Amino acid sequence: MIEESPKRIAGHIHIDGELKKGTAVFSDGSMEFRDSIHNDAVPGTLIPGLINAHTHIGDSFVRDVPFGSIPEIVGPGGFKDRTLASAGDEELLHGMRWAQGIILNSGTVSFMDFRESGLHGVDLLRSLSGEVPGPIILGRTDARSNAGDVLRISDGLGLSAISDDNYDDILSAREEAGKHGKIFAIHFSENLREDIEKIVQLKPDFIIHCIAANDHDLDILSEEGIPLAITPRSNIFYGKRPDYSRFLRHGIKLMLGTDNVMATPPDIFAEMHFLHLYQRGIVPVSAKEILRMVTVNPRDFLSNFGDYIPPHMVFFPDRMLSEQDIVTRGNYFQRKLLKFP
Repeated sequence: MIEESPKRIAGHIHIDGELKKGTAVFSDGSMEFRDSIHNDAVPGTLIPGLINAHTHIGDSFVRDVPFGSIPEIVGPGGFKDRTLASAGDEELLHGMRWAQGIILNSGTVSFMDFRESGLHGVDLLRSLSGEVPGPIILGRTDARSNAGDVLRISDGLGLSAISDDNYDDILSAREEAGKHGKIFAIHFSENLREDIEKIVQLKPDFIIHCIAANDHDLDILSEEGIPLAITPRSNIFYGKRPDYSRFLRHGIKLMLGTDNVMATPPDIFAEMHFLHLYQRGIVPVSAKEILRMVTVNPRDFLSNFGDYIPPHMVFFPDRMLSEQDIVTRGNYFQRKLLKFP
C-alpha cells in the first residue's frame, strides 16, 4: 500500500548519502532539508525508495531448483533456459506478479531486470508494469529478435556473459545499445575468470558478479569507472563465497541486487542484512556503505540514462533509526512506502 506523504517529517532523514537529524519539508513538488526538528512534523526515519540493481523475475514461477553448477543451472541450454522455454505465458505472468509483490513490499521502487526470451520476454514484463515498482527492462536477443528490435521496446540490453555467446555478436549488440543511448550490461567472471580486455573493449555501462576476477582485473575496472552489481545470497546459493570488500578496496562503485528469483526472493532488505552479516566474518562492510548500494549509487548510475525513478520514499514512523538498524533490522520495523507530495 502506497500512502500520501505528510507535509513534514522530522527525525533521521537520508540526505546526500547519509542519515542526518532534521526535518524534511515538502512543498511544490520538492523537498527541503532543515537541520532542526519541527515540533509539528510527523516523527520517524525517512530514506529514498530502494533500487534493486539485478533481478531475473522471469524465473519466478520455478519452485524446484536442481543442484548443479552455475553453467548447469543458468548457463545457455541449462535448467533455467529449458524451464523458461516450456512454460506458458500465464505461468510466467503469475510468477512475475508474485515477484513484483515482494519487490514492492520490500520498499523497492525500481528494479533492473534482465529479461530473457527476446521481444516476447520484454512484452510480458511491460504488460505488468505499473508506476511502482517500475522495472528497468534490459532485454536479450533470441532466435527471432535482434538487438535493434529489443532495444526499441526496452531500456537496454542485459546479456549473459562474454563466454556464453559469440563475441562479435556481443560487440555488435553493444554498438546498437550505444546508438540507441540505452544501457548495456553483462555478467562477468561469475563462475570462472573471463578476459578483462574483452570487457574493456565492450565498455559496458555496468557489470554483474565479477567474483572470479583477480586484483589486476579489479584495478582495470576501477580505472575504467565501470560500476558493479553484486548479489551475495545468489552467490551463496551457487556455492560461491567471495569477499565483497575487495571491490570497495579497489574503488569500484557497488550496487546491490538479488538475481534469480527461483534462487533468492527479491527482498532487498534481506539482501542488505545478509551482506552485512556475511562480511562480519571476513572484512566488515559498513551499513552506511551498504545502504548507499541501494539508494545513492544506483540513482547516480541511472541518472546517466534519464531513466525515471519513482520519487517514493520509505518511512519508518516513530523510529529514530541508524544505518545499522535499517540494514540489519529494516524488515522488522513498521514501514510505509510514501508517495512524494
